[in-house]
Amino acid sequence: MLTVMGGFVLLGAVALIGGISGSVLQALRVFILLWGVMLAATTWFSVTQADRGFLDQWQERALGFAVPALVAWLLALWIGRPPRPPPEPVEEDDYDGYHR
Repeated sequence: MLTVMGGFVLLGAVALIGGISGSVLQALRVFILLWGVMLAATTWFSVTQADRGFLDQWQERALGFAVPALVAWLLALWIGRPPRPPPEPVEEDDYDGYHR
């Protein structure tokens, strides 16, 4: 749970920096890479230094990566979507005499 919360804090910080610099979409892409590297480093430290087995913690690490990364990916899709075209105005001259 703390891992997921930490991911959301980092996601907010990266999105804020991206908003200030003008490229939120690129910042969200960088977040996914940065978050994966950070979790890989903490997993490596936990296995080698704290004597916790990898199989004991892989579910926690996978969920800790997946939830913030999925939110960042969905935000990137939402921000990067093309804008909707405006509706075409209906002109009065298009009337052909039939009503529905």
